[in-house]
Amino acid sequence: MVEIVRGDIAYAGEDIIGHLVTCKGIMGGSIAKQIKVEYPEAYSSYITLTNSEISLLGQVQLIQTKGKFIANLFGQKYYRRGILSKKQSCNKKALEKALMELRHFAESHQYSIALPYRMSFNRTGTEYRDILNIIHRVCADYPVTLYSIIDLENNSEEE
Repeated sequence: MVEIVRGDIAYAGEDIIGHLVTCKGIMGGSIAKQIKVEYPEAYSSYITLTNSEISLLGQVQLIQTKGKFIANLFGQKYYRRGILSKKQSCNKKALEKALMELRHFAESHQYSIALPYRMSFNRTGTEYRDILNIIHRVCADYPVTLYSIIDLENNSEEE
């Protein structure tokens, strides 16, 4: 069950804030950059993990901070420069695996989940419809809130 709301995800009231990250230790743009600033513990834990020899693609890293969890969803092996990059760098299967792990964790603890609206859109070369379909598939019967900082009046979930 997916609900889209207008608001800043960094200040979401849900128990878990999830966002897409690379396996290369870079939180330089979009929501990741905001998480880095607002939740520095999540960033330092992320850097420590990405400096390890562990294969991270498809994993989720959960960091408890400021009364909630930040979920780093490892769905990109590398970062591609250029917002409108033509080459897809988001690994959809890895993102789906990480989201399934996140959902399982949330469900087992009865936690609520917040994700960015249009996660990875225009930054990874991945069509947002593909990401939205993954979110719907993984969370078909579990509530998730998508946060958007843009006006949603003329937007629909299927954009």
